[in-house]
Amino acid sequence: MENEADKCKLQEMENLRNQIQPDGAPILTAEQPSILPDLNDAIANVRRQYETFNAKSLEDLDNYYKEKVKIRCDNTG
Repeated sequence: MENEADKCKLQEMENLRNQIQPDGAPILTAEQPSILPDLNDAIANVRRQYETFNAKSLEDLDNYYKEKVKIRCDNTG
């Protein structure tokens, strides 16, 4: 029974991959080892940059609203 459920999950995942993968997009597999490490490093680098940017944006947004609240409180007090 569990084996049948696993097959169903694998088939569903394959169907979902086929739906989101554009036609003609290259499929990277282990048979192409020369490009995979470069892509993995690039993706990891982009992710780090995004997370750094996102954290800075959240910090800036937090500081902006804290300043707005401070100004508002100073004006009413």
